[in-house]
Amino acid sequence: MPTKKNPRLPSCPRSPSRRLHPLRELSSPLIEEADSQGESAETEDSNSDPETEVALRAASQVVPVGGQQVIAPSRHIVQQQRQAMTAVRKFISPRTFRGSLDEDARQWMERYETISAHNGWGDAEKRNNFSMYLDDTARNWFLCARVPNDWDDTAAQPAAGGNPATPAVTGLRSMFLKEFQPDNYGLFQETRLRSRTQGMDEPTVRYYYEILNLCRLVDPNMLEAHRLEHLFRGLRPALLRKIYPMKPKTCEEFLTLA
Repeated sequence: MPTKKNPRLPSCPRSPSRRLHPLRELSSPLIEEADSQGESAETEDSNSDPETEVALRAASQVVPVGGQQVIAPSRHIVQQQRQAMTAVRKFISPRTFRGSLDEDARQWMERYETISAHNGWGDAEKRNNFSMYLDDTARNWFLCARVPNDWDDTAAQPAAGGNPATPAVTGLRSMFLKEFQPDNYGLFQETRLRSRTQGMDEPTVRYYYEILNLCRLVDPNMLEAHRLEHLFRGLRPALLRKIYPMKPKTCEEFLTLA
């Protein structure tokens, strides 16, 4: 019995209709190799470049979508895109410093350097980005003052090897603190420390860490016994009667008993 021809196939030796037979045009060696997942493919064009074919296979893969073959980006490209998106999401912008009397320049600088480390800024980036986070009085100072090009101080170098001696150069960080941190900064923080008392409804954890932070600002190497004295001094009377008889030896023990 003679085989019945498919009426939808063309009778003349021309390429099949792309609308009726969309997959016929996708029979290139690259796609057939991707479909067979490593099986043998048809003979490649004699003029094709093997290095180009390898690069194409490494750069993309063919996946079926809706009955058709679609070239998808390779894994390493997707990974690079995800890493770039993650880096953008994790960026933190420092707070703006205005130079008002109620702002603490030293604590602002500590925060700025912490955020700079998180964002991956080196000394050059910290120096170049610094003015973007200044406003009002602080920005006017930056625009009018002769600010140095370096972030950190440069130590003086003696003459050696025929080179002349170089003087010490103040960096931008030190110049900023000298301008906006009061000369009696330590005395000011000590006054705050001695006058700090716990409010009637204030959580003990908040009071505890603020006292320890003030101790750090007054003296980073303050003894444990002195820090305990400051904790007891402003403690709420009810808690003082509860904790003091237990004689805690460390600040951590003080917080546990509270």
